[in-house]
Amino acid sequence: MYKLLIITVFSCCFGLAQNPYSIQYSLDESLPTSNIYSAFEANNGYMWFATDVGVLRYDGYTFEHFNTDDGLGDNEVFKIFQDSKKRLWFLTLNGELSYFKDKQFFNTKNSGFLDKISNQKMLIDIFEDDNDSLHFLYRDGKIVVVDIELNTIQTSDTGIPSYSIWEKNNESFALTNGSILNLKTKTEVFFSPDMLSLSGYRYYLDDEHYYFSSKNNIYKFADNEFKKILQLKDSEIIFITKIDGNFWIGTQAGLYVSTNNSTVSYFKDDKVSSVFKDSAGNYWVTTLNNGIKYIPNIDLMSYDFNTEDLKIKAIEKDSKKKLWIGTDKGLYELYHGPNSQISRVAGVTNYIKRIRCYDDTVFTIGNNSIHSFKNDKKRTVAFGANDILIDDSHYILSSSVVFKFKKKDLNAINRDFTNTSFRALDKYKIFGKRTNVSMRTEHKRTYLGTSTGLHIYAHDTIKKVSSNKGELETSILDIYVDNETHRIITASNSKGITTIVNDKIETHITSVQGLNSNGCYAIEKISNNSYFVGTNKGLNKISIKDSSALVTNYNSILKLKNEKINAIELIDSMIFLATDKGLMSFNYNTANLKNNAPKLVLESVLINGLEKENLSTLSYNENDITLNYTGISFSDFGNLTYEYKFNNDKGWTVTNNRELNFKNLSHGSYDLSLRAKGNSGVFSDIKHIKFVVKPPFWQTLPFILLVLVVFFIATLFLVKQRIKKIQSRFALERKTLQTEQEKIALEKQMVVLEQKGLRLQMNPHFIFNALNTIKGYYSGGNITEANKYIAKFSRLLRLILENDQHLIPLDKEIEMLELYIKLIQLRYQNVFDYKIHASEAIVKEDTGIPPLLLQPIVENAIIHGLAPNSKKGYLEVIFTIESDQLVCKIIDSGIGFSNAKKKRKGSSEHNSRAIEITRERINFENNSKDENNFQIIDLKNPSGTEVIIKLPLTNLWN
Repeated sequence: MYKLLIITVFSCCFGLAQNPYSIQYSLDESLPTSNIYSAFEANNGYMWFATDVGVLRYDGYTFEHFNTDDGLGDNEVFKIFQDSKKRLWFLTLNGELSYFKDKQFFNTKNSGFLDKISNQKMLIDIFEDDNDSLHFLYRDGKIVVVDIELNTIQTSDTGIPSYSIWEKNNESFALTNGSILNLKTKTEVFFSPDMLSLSGYRYYLDDEHYYFSSKNNIYKFADNEFKKILQLKDSEIIFITKIDGNFWIGTQAGLYVSTNNSTVSYFKDDKVSSVFKDSAGNYWVTTLNNGIKYIPNIDLMSYDFNTEDLKIKAIEKDSKKKLWIGTDKGLYELYHGPNSQISRVAGVTNYIKRIRCYDDTVFTIGNNSIHSFKNDKKRTVAFGANDILIDDSHYILSSSVVFKFKKKDLNAINRDFTNTSFRALDKYKIFGKRTNVSMRTEHKRTYLGTSTGLHIYAHDTIKKVSSNKGELETSILDIYVDNETHRIITASNSKGITTIVNDKIETHITSVQGLNSNGCYAIEKISNNSYFVGTNKGLNKISIKDSSALVTNYNSILKLKNEKINAIELIDSMIFLATDKGLMSFNYNTANLKNNAPKLVLESVLINGLEKENLSTLSYNENDITLNYTGISFSDFGNLTYEYKFNNDKGWTVTNNRELNFKNLSHGSYDLSLRAKGNSGVFSDIKHIKFVVKPPFWQTLPFILLVLVVFFIATLFLVKQRIKKIQSRFALERKTLQTEQEKIALEKQMVVLEQKGLRLQMNPHFIFNALNTIKGYYSGGNITEANKYIAKFSRLLRLILENDQHLIPLDKEIEMLELYIKLIQLRYQNVFDYKIHASEAIVKEDTGIPPLLLQPIVENAIIHGLAPNSKKGYLEVIFTIESDQLVCKIIDSGIGFSNAKKKRKGSSEHNSRAIEITRERINFENNSKDENNFQIIDLKNPSGTEVIIKLPLTNLWN
């Protein structure tokens, strides 16, 4: 039971299905639905898709979804059409018209004209005639011809359900439920009974003929006759078009492409609803069950293994040019040729890492076993490896270590390994490092690619290939030995490609030199000094000349997305690629670079955050500009770069962003150049954004001239004034002398008044009375009252002496008045009560008043008004503000000013002088002799006196 297993290989063969390489966009890729009716390319490059949930717009980056919430007439949209005015029309199930233009949807709700021409039946077709009139056909046969510019509407009716409408040779035709109707002559060409279809008809119109489908047949209508030109076996047709002279037919069972010689089918599991070829040569296949298939290159094919998705890990051709295919789930064979067939190799279901072909024997190396195939016989070794190398008499097996044993020992090795363990092979070990790949040169030198670098095995000795800059200090995943150039090429998992000649590094190639990625998995020679390299981001070609490398990005040529390529094989002119998404192939001789330039779309221009269309002239403060733009190149899969420059800048600035913002632009004329670049290096047309930022008015020429004129006039005026000033200098000096004299006199007057006021404050009688009062307290033994009196009297004297300024705060004046009144009350006990209060509007600490200005008035009111009165009186001092004046009122309930004056007539010169000095001080403060500033009013009923003093309202701190 431990003998080598030798069996006949049974294979399950099946016809090979090939599909064009495609990128799938479906629910898994965030589409809102998998039911897509049709595709359309707008003139600005956007792709639009009609679906059962609205429409989608694709810019190569993201799909944008629009529905009735955005202004669409209906969510069920079957077809999209663009007229000569760049309006995108949407043919809907409910017949409600809508179109898109200038970033806005127009519908029956915001356009009364559209409301007039909408119908309640399905809108099924549209075309535009030579006069720019639009012809709408509804499912019930109603035809509406409109000229939106002229606001005219014409209607007609086929009288029968209809499917399409078109114009040819100035005559209009309609495809109805059983005929083709000439709308001009009202004549019909009826279908034969076998042409009738319950499920409707599909059509295509080119410059020469009109084609339509019925069931599984395609007919041509010409010269009022029908001719069947194509018939499919089983599938009912749901879409037809003609691309590059070939019919592309969508059915419930996939896509058919019919040429003059044959009809081939693709995507058999999809219900194909439409095919569209855009201006860049990309194909868009829409389906009713599986979203959108984007075909960037119709010549790049992928293979259907008639099973679940397989990861292709290894491929190798044998001596008969049969391709062996190792997958993560077994082994397959591909018989390449006109009638290609693929078969699964029975009995091999393990993960295949690598395949090697030596003479007429094929080895498949997997994780758990190694199989060899020769003459339809299979042998199995029950342990796995990474690679196997065979020379004349030995096997070299690469795994976690490297073994070397003779061919005749294979039976014993398999038996020992099965009975014991992997350690049974230790006697065959020649190298203790994990090795991924091994290759032998014609000079019998074996190169081992390990997880830590490259080694050479020769003459039973192993040495490491050194690298000055660490180019080989990484995991080596593949080695190619080019015996013609004696060049060794290594592919590493992180440091790109290294070429070695005579054990010295010839060149090191990384992403800096143009590789799609430094993670490289496979190398295959295609011509002298030219090699294909498979990376984890697609395919590169490297051409080596004079120790330098030219790198070509074959992703751009093949329009290949960043697929991980595990292995490469060349059979004749066909290149086969093993990827994690399946097996692909293309003809190397016919694969040419298609330099499709991206289309650059300027989406919006924001000035200070607001969108603005007219950029010709901007004011000086409109200097924050934001540009939003998109480069459309679907085959670059969003990997575009953008470049811009201002005016005549020599260099371009590169960015990956789709937004530019320029803040605080200075005034001037700007010409911003913007362009997009795809992976192939081809640039879009340059888009120029020209605008002018005006200078602020103070920097404009008219304003500058005006300033110069004003300056000139001002200079003349100043010169004249200077002359006049010089002339009047002597007069001014005389006036100055006179003013100085007046000032000295005024100051002298002020000093005299202040001295008089001080003398009034220091009334000898008051001082004498105060001293007598103090003496009386002490004589009577009332020391406490004497001390209180002395404290008040000394406080009053100190305040009088300290507040010797021209103006003092009002609160100090009030404090001195209160002290004075309290001291004088001791002399006139029980004669009067008093009250002093100031308006809340007065800030007493800040308001200025001449010191003890009111003291003579208060003294006069007490001694001559209140004291002679037989009953107890009152004294009130009030401070208020009227307009810009401080008003002081002293009111008493005495005998009145006139009576007091009569009693003291000729007996009190001091009181008279006090009033006059006070009047002079008031006039001086007001700089006026207005009698209203100092009034003495006799009060009647009851009797008394009111003195009103008005002073300028002065803030001490201003």
